[in-house]
Amino acid sequence: MIRMYRLIWNMLRHPKAYTCFHTRAFLLDYVEGLLAESTARKLAEHLGDCPECSALVRTYRQTISVAGRGAAEELPLPPELEARLIEFMRNTLGPSSI
Repeated sequence: MIRMYRLIWNMLRHPKAYTCFHTRAFLLDYVEGLLAESTARKLAEHLGDCPECSALVRTYRQTISVAGRGAAEELPLPPELEARLIEFMRNTLGPSSI
């Protein structure tokens, strides 16, 4: 937590010194829209100048999107995995656990 405050303090004192390191520190909050407007604006400016950080933001957003869709779909277990899982539970927890 102290590290985050130090990053914010340095960023405010030296606005030109905004770096890829800062971008990575605030990335999740930026993607989720949780940053203060001034911080988000500085990060967006950096993203406009840095293709590597822009790619990282796109990857984060795509990952969140895919993970969100995957969580909404309930996929059945393959039969052999289900059988092995049941066998493991019976052996570990006892026959009455299932």
